[in-house]
Amino acid sequence: MNTQNTGKKAALRSHAAWLVLCLAALAVSGLAFIACSDPVGDKMGNASFSVTINGERAATTDRGLPWEPQTKIADLVHTITLTNDSGQAIQREGVRAGQTAQFTVAPGHWVITVKAHKDGVLKAEGLMEVDLKPGPNDSVPITMG
Repeated sequence: MNTQNTGKKAALRSHAAWLVLCLAALAVSGLAFIACSDPVGDKMGNASFSVTINGERAATTDRGLPWEPQTKIADLVHTITLTNDSGQAIQREGVRAGQTAQFTVAPGHWVITVKAHKDGVLKAEGLMEVDLKPGPNDSVPITMG
């Protein structure tokens, strides 16, 4: 009986060792997964900001342009283009007054250009150079003319 008991104990130890080994492998692979998909690091590595067309004056979109009163702000379709120093360009088209366009880009120096069209004709344009830092960034006013 002693030999039989020893065999069972050895089998249980072998089974327990296998279980510990499997749990250790799962823990290590879980840590590797967490290290590879660090959501905080990913978010902190990018710069985020938004552009709102007509900003806090979005309610006044029925006004005309100061230099062309018959063209209403609400009738304009905007294209927002971001260009960095390496020439990378990101573009959002079809943005209207009162709408907000969200952007997530690499930190660094960017030129933000906004063009307003009505019926395919350029009616206003503005640009601003910004240095975006990782994480959320402040709003940037862009004067159109």
